[in-house]
Amino acid sequence: FSEPKSKIGRQLILGDAAGQAAKFGKSRRVRISFDGRSSFEPVLSNMILACKVPVNIIHAETRDISGTAMGQMVIQLPEEEVDANRVVNYLKTAKVPFEEVTDYDI
Repeated sequence: FSEPKSKIGRQLILGDAAGQAAKFGKSRRVRISFDGRSSFEPVLSNMILACKVPVNIIHAETRDISGTAMGQMVIQLPEEEVDANRVVNYLKTAKVPFEEVTDYDI
């Protein structure tokens, strides 16, 4: 459930929010999957502080299940390519599950 691949699967999981991201800018986007990390680990805050760049939350659907974060979040990366790459590299280094997405994937 944390990474629906098909359009119908995303619509089932995301509901009415599926496809709403098309209203935002055209910079790169990533879907971060929360698949069992502690709910108390500030993944997004740590990323922003480490990379020193803001990100835009396009969509978030997360749940705390017995102290474990489950779900996903779609963020819009900074427009500057060097800043966007810094965020992507941080996610890789921190072993945060993510994938780049397009308007059609959201």
